[in-house]
Amino acid sequence: MAFDDLDPVSKLKLGKTFQWIGVAALAVGAIGGLLVVLGPDTSDMTTRQNILFGIFCCFAPTLLPAVPMIIVGRMMQKAARSDGSGSLYRNWD
Repeated sequence: MAFDDLDPVSKLKLGKTFQWIGVAALAVGAIGGLLVVLGPDTSDMTTRQNILFGIFCCFAPTLLPAVPMIIVGRMMQKAARSDGSGSLYRNWD
């Protein structure tokens, strides 16, 4: 199914869903990174190493799928709002 085959309501719903998935992925990465940084120091890792590990191994990998999902979601919502035949009557333009 091509992107242009969807009706405006489906594009809006999918766009919102993609945005929520992207935001949720960022939140999971941020929470995982914070848990690593704020966790107890049971090993001989320094605080700086914990911070770098939290950023590069927990938060950074979630940016790869999350940012494109948010961008695609916003693009789908914009395309749906300008694509509908009744968009002039719904004040979307």
